[in-house]
Amino acid sequence: MKKLDRFLSVVPKSVKIAGACLPIVGVLTGLVLGFFERQIDHLPHVPLLTLRAMGLGLVIGLFLSCLLVVWLLCIGYVYGDAKRREMRAGLWVLVVILFPHLFGFLLYFALRRPLGACPTCGQIIPS
Repeated sequence: MKKLDRFLSVVPKSVKIAGACLPIVGVLTGLVLGFFERQIDHLPHVPLLTLRAMGLGLVIGLFLSCLLVVWLLCIGYVYGDAKRREMRAGLWVLVVILFPHLFGFLLYFALRRPLGACPTCGQIIPS
């Protein structure tokens, strides 16, 4: 739990707020799309199909929004960490987003500047 708190302390507050709202939006979108699935099917068991479609929409919406939240928090971490290390945060966020298969994350973590600690107070400072 301590590592998660350290991770989230670097992520900007606006990214945390967006990450908290995304699952709600995903669930509502899944429910609405599942409800309107009823308009497409003209079968006699419409209420049962509507419940199944809404349940499937709920699960898919929640799953996809949670994946998006994790991705967004990781990008927010790169932004906050790059600013903390006095690097070009916007450029690194673009690299992370545009390089496929998490290669941008690997580049960032391989090329980021090290952090040092103040010998008198122990506060983390960029080297």
